[in-house]
Amino acid sequence: MEERVGLKAIEVMLNAYRQHLQHFRTLSPLQTWYEKIDAAVLLQHTEDQKIRKKREKHLASAHRRTSASVLPKLTDYDAESGHRCFIDEPPLLRHPQEGEVFAKNSKEFFQRYRDSLKSDRQVLFDRYRCTDVALKVVGVGSVGTRAAIALFEDADREPLILQMKEANPSILNPLFPEKAKHEGERVISGQQLMQAANDIFLGFASYGREHQQFYVRQLRDMKISIDLEDMDDVYLYEYADSCGLALAHAHAKAGNADVLMGYLGEGKQSIKVLQEYAFQYAERNAVDYAQFLQEIEQGKIEVAGDEVL
Repeated sequence: MEERVGLKAIEVMLNAYRQHLQHFRTLSPLQTWYEKIDAAVLLQHTEDQKIRKKREKHLASAHRRTSASVLPKLTDYDAESGHRCFIDEPPLLRHPQEGEVFAKNSKEFFQRYRDSLKSDRQVLFDRYRCTDVALKVVGVGSVGTRAAIALFEDADREPLILQMKEANPSILNPLFPEKAKHEGERVISGQQLMQAANDIFLGFASYGREHQQFYVRQLRDMKISIDLEDMDDVYLYEYADSCGLALAHAHAKAGNADVLMGYLGEGKQSIKVLQEYAFQYAERNAVDYAQFLQEIEQGKIEVAGDEVL
């Protein structure tokens, strides 16, 4: 049952991808760039009324996902300085110690970051002042890399929380003769090119003598989180259809829709390839998870208690 649903979701996604690529073939490059995927477009493509209500709920929730929404949880007011500061909750959130990244020289880092912003964003950023920096454990995609968050306040104590994430060379790096000058710049350039809506504070900078490379974005900028436990097969298909739309738009902006359609053809073979890849990926995940549990059982990995999580 689960395999059948997953395989159909892949088919739905790729068919939607081809359908929307076909649409972008009829547009000029400039028209493609002006096309936006906003809430109205997503709801327009949602046929099921039950799912439409869920999406409206998720969109309303996204508008509340800002720096201000996490301020009470992550920070506390410091009467001595008159500013808010991050609350230490090791190992997930803590202030850097001597010798660690962002333990000092944060001002120089953010000056270099400011220089990476567009001129109008620099004017906006100049209205804020950094009051605290802390190291933070973040999501799965950043495991094994350094990450931190910085708290900024304007003259009225309104918050802005930025996230600094270490940018390492791409796994495809050996295939390109011309290497990226800055890995953080490479990351945000890709995001700005591919994403339908960009974070206005996307930027990059290097830290310290070792020139550790980071890209910077807002900690929260009204992103939508999907509740997987609330997702049935119908909702999954609608979500897959939306993914196909977003991916087609990104690829049409960054590449050539005609070339992509020529590569995919009728799409049947591509569907089979992606479905086989999904099977292999699931098997790899199962093996990795079994090894993870074994490492815990053997005492090689320490598991944090509920009070940390």
